[in-house]
Amino acid sequence: MLYVIAEQLGFPGLLNLIRYISFRAGAASATALIIGLLLGPKFISWLRVRQGKGQPIRADGPQSHLAKRGTPTMGGLLILIAVIVSVLLWMNLANPYVWACLLVTAGFGLIGWPLPWRTRSQLMNFGPSSRPMMSAVALAAPARKLM
Repeated sequence: MLYVIAEQLGFPGLLNLIRYISFRAGAASATALIIGLLLGPKFISWLRVRQGKGQPIRADGPQSHLAKRGTPTMGGLLILIAVIVSVLLWMNLANPYVWACLLVTAGFGLIGWPLPWRTRSQLMNFGPSSRPMMSAVALAAPARKLM
């Protein structure tokens, strides 16, 4: 979005830096980090309230794992939000590779979603078996070539 605005203005002054992908990549990384740091504590608190019990821990596991009891799951959602927002903010949205990267990233996020969801909703400490997960990954990764 910022690239389009700078392009419309003719890249004057410091906005000339937005032309360079290395600057935009660094700025997008910094923006994702800032989003994660600013939203992280509130997001984790929201997940803790919403999920209640949090991560179930098996009784037959190591004693050191008992410290994880009550830890909210689905923190990867915060990372996905931060990355997607920063990419949409800084990258050239006319570039089809940007959209391919975003779709593959979101696709892998959807593939990874059943594990914390099942852990939280059914209070089990295991997710789907590896065969359907690997099949989904095998289908999602080459799907980017169709774009």
